[in-house]
Amino acid sequence: MNRQTIAIGAGILAGLATAALSAAMSGGMAFLFMLSPLPLMLAALGFGAISGLAAALTTVVVVGAMAGLIGAAVVAAIIVVPSVLAAQLANLARPAEEVGGPAGKLVWFPLADILFYTGLAIAAGFIVTGIIHGYGDAFGTELTARLMEAMQQADPQMQLTSDQMSELAAMMTALLPAQLPFVWMCVLVANLYTALALANRAGQLKRPHDAWPMALRMPRAALPVFAVAMLLTLASGGLGHIGSAVSGAMAAGFMMAGFAMLHERSMGKPWRPAALGAAYLAALFFIPVLLIFAMAGLTDTRRPAGISDAGGPPPLP
Repeated sequence: MNRQTIAIGAGILAGLATAALSAAMSGGMAFLFMLSPLPLMLAALGFGAISGLAAALTTVVVVGAMAGLIGAAVVAAIIVVPSVLAAQLANLARPAEEVGGPAGKLVWFPLADILFYTGLAIAAGFIVTGIIHGYGDAFGTELTARLMEAMQQADPQMQLTSDQMSELAAMMTALLPAQLPFVWMCVLVANLYTALALANRAGQLKRPHDAWPMALRMPRAALPVFAVAMLLTLASGGLGHIGSAVSGAMAAGFMMAGFAMLHERSMGKPWRPAALGAAYLAALFFIPVLLIFAMAGLTDTRRPAGISDAGGPPPLP
């Protein structure tokens, strides 16, 4: 069995896994749904572009057969395109000489740029989803009902009155256009980190190790995009939703960059465990803390890129 056949087979299996995981949300298993990008990323990172393409096509076809054309379009926009894009960008490298580096070396696509383009893809995906489903009262009510179903499975004692449900649905409707891209950006980056680690451990990763505390940043190009998106949120209707989607994804990237800065600055310090523990605990209970870290992330737009020997393993298909 040649290498290309193995890559395609791995992609098909990954696509089947992603299709199954993407259906977990309807069963109230949100954690499994959040793992849906992982198989796609593993296929693309470990076996190359042809495997990522096979995984993407398999996912869309299977979801289309199970949930129809609209379901396939949503999964493609939200899960497939951003996941495969992130993994494919992570596989990109160029001769270091082209950017003024040493001969015989490769410079890899910066993690900061991967975050930026993935964020744009996520925002575009949620804009498409908004066009398909809308972010109106009906969508907010449906999402609130699913959220309550999942929470009641975890705690059967949890009950809300009809008035409380209405208030929660109204709040969800107002926050959804920015909140969903924000959360999904964090989920996708967590999956990328996991996929890179697993592919590296399996010996299938070409990309050199990224020191995430130093490399996890947003590029300077993200600043004007974020600023324009924030201005668009002031508009009503579709323009406002577009601005909210882009600003939500960009804000998540800057927020994660802020946390990475704390990790970098606390390295080797005796107060590191206390500082990190306090920061994550505070972020869990106080949303304004996330804003503080996002603002910190705005101040550092470095784009460090990994370098490796130009030799290395043979290129994957």
